[in-house]
Amino acid sequence: MPLIQFDGPKMDKSRKSGLVRAVAKQASQIPDIPEDACVTVLRENEIGNIANGFELLSDHLRKRGD
Repeated sequence: MPLIQFDGPKMDKSRKSGLVRAVAKQASQIPDIPEDACVTVLRENEIGNIANGFELLSDHLRKRGD
C-alpha cells in the first residue's frame, strides 16, 4: 500500500479532496493497484514557513497582490 505525503500551503476542504483524488488516481495506475489502496497524508504549512529558493511564499504572494 503506497504512502503519499504532501507538504504544502493551507487549503480548503474542496481543494484537499481534489488533490487526494488526483494523486491517488495517478499513483495507482503505475503499479496497477486499486486507488483505495493508497494512503495520502497532507501536511499544511503557514505561507510564512514556505520558500522557493530565497523568497518566502508570503512575500511572493504579497508582491502579486494575493
